[in-house]
Amino acid sequence: MTEKQVADQVGKWMKLFQLQQWEIGLDLKKGSSVEANGEGQVIAFIEPDRCSQSAVITMAMDNDDEELKNTICHEMIHLLFFEVETLLYALVGFISDEQIREVMGELVHGRKEEFVIRMERALRNAIPT
Repeated sequence: MTEKQVADQVGKWMKLFQLQQWEIGLDLKKGSSVEANGEGQVIAFIEPDRCSQSAVITMAMDNDDEELKNTICHEMIHLLFFEVETLLYALVGFISDEQIREVMGELVHGRKEEFVIRMERALRNAIPT
């Protein structure tokens, strides 16, 4: 995919999810994976900033076009649910027991990722890329 094609895909999902108020930058890298801030190697990740309503998608470009399209959809779903995720992590922060707080944080993260994957698969099957 070219940078323009990536930007077009991002724009498509922004419109569908009504996220036009967000400014999204692209950091496109060579290679088949990128390091995702302690999450290990992934094809892409998104870093949203609620205050500025901006985000950057960092993406490894040496993957086939279909995989990149699916990945863009996946990252845009993360942005769609960013506000809910922020609230959940804030609530977990109020748990006074450190061990329980850590377990709850891991559960929120794991369930969030499962949900995003399910949404991505459903959308891929329902909407042509």
